[in-house]
Amino acid sequence: MEQTPPIETDPRKRLATIAKGAVYLVVCGAIIRIVEVWLNNPMSGAVIGAAIVSVLVGRAGLDTEPLNRERWAHMAKRALQGAAPIVAVAVIAIAIGEASVRTSTPGPSMFFGTVESLGLAYRDELWLNGLILLFAKRAAIPPRWAVLYATVASAAAIVGVAGTTAAGLALTAGASLWLASLWQTRGDAWLPVAAHFGWAWMATTLLSGDPFDLNIQRHVLPYGPSASGWMAWAAAACFFGFGLKSLSRLDEDWTQWPA
Repeated sequence: MEQTPPIETDPRKRLATIAKGAVYLVVCGAIIRIVEVWLNNPMSGAVIGAAIVSVLVGRAGLDTEPLNRERWAHMAKRALQGAAPIVAVAVIAIAIGEASVRTSTPGPSMFFGTVESLGLAYRDELWLNGLILLFAKRAAIPPRWAVLYATVASAAAIVGVAGTTAAGLALTAGASLWLASLWQTRGDAWLPVAAHFGWAWMATTLLSGDPFDLNIQRHVLPYGPSASGWMAWAAAACFFGFGLKSLSRLDEDWTQWPA
């Protein structure tokens, strides 16, 4: 692991640092897209993309602390919090008759969906939040502004994706506001990864066939750029609420930053 460069104070060097971070962001995004198109398999694309991004952000200087038993309980709590908005809107949709649910015996697709969710959570957190915040720290950007920068960048990253909706943009921005705040408020990269995993796993696996199959009228479950309908807007509002609460707890400096 390369030694993390010092925080810049010269304005020109700060701009150069921000530009360097933007280059890393674009390069990672391009590689992720190439891998997805080349493999044409969501699980493989997520896992291999995560491995490549891990190497790239590691070379940039972003480090993650080793996992230990003390972290598991906190990670489980964040995963449940990430899943909570999806469960809430699903229950409401069932209650008002806009969705129905049936159960099935978990099969191989649950395993593949779990692996894919893990890959997506790790890849996107390091790429869209961790990397941005790392260079924001080096450029001496205040933590709150850095979180807002990550929020905008995450939403901008999906603008050109086919099928992107306004609700999908709002959902991505809301989730990024919360997850980027977790990076700073908790000083642990694994907590936002766990939170992202809970969100992705609930929306793309647990309620999408294994073990529950949620049949929704005129909506797409709230995850990713194609999310649509009131469910996505409601989930986005929940994430924005989480994010604003976390944002209010941010320190004025980067003392808790894990990198």
